[in-house]
Amino acid sequence: MTLTLCSFRSLLPAELQCLVPSGCQYSFIDDFGRLLDESSLPVALATIKAARRTERQLDFSGDGFIFSIDVAMNRNAPAFLERVDRICMEHSAKPNVMKYAGLTSSGFRKFYPDAERFRDRLKAFDRSRHFRSALSRRLEL
Repeated sequence: MTLTLCSFRSLLPAELQCLVPSGCQYSFIDDFGRLLDESSLPVALATIKAARRTERQLDFSGDGFIFSIDVAMNRNAPAFLERVDRICMEHSAKPNVMKYAGLTSSGFRKFYPDAERFRDRLKAFDRSRHFRSALSRRLEL
């Protein structure tokens, strides 16, 4: 894997973060590294850290490794993000809702099985949807 370090002056930065289950980290990194090499997206920062957290409804939790990367998005971004979703699904990785720039409403429902229940509870709590954000609109909450 080749990481091209860059300045984001002329490109839109995006952060991607996901929790990769223990035992899948090496194959995930291999697949993600191939994707980066093929896409030629510049990387500003990449980190991996161990995680041990109790699973909860929509919380970014579980046992494994948190993989984070900041990339400069370009015209190849849509295809890149689609492949990131596939790699995450293949390795049972869970994207962080707050730190995954490409997460769509359909991706949210795939990666978070309790998404519909959360949406229903949110609508019951705030029927008029006074409390909205760009993220809640993107995830169709």
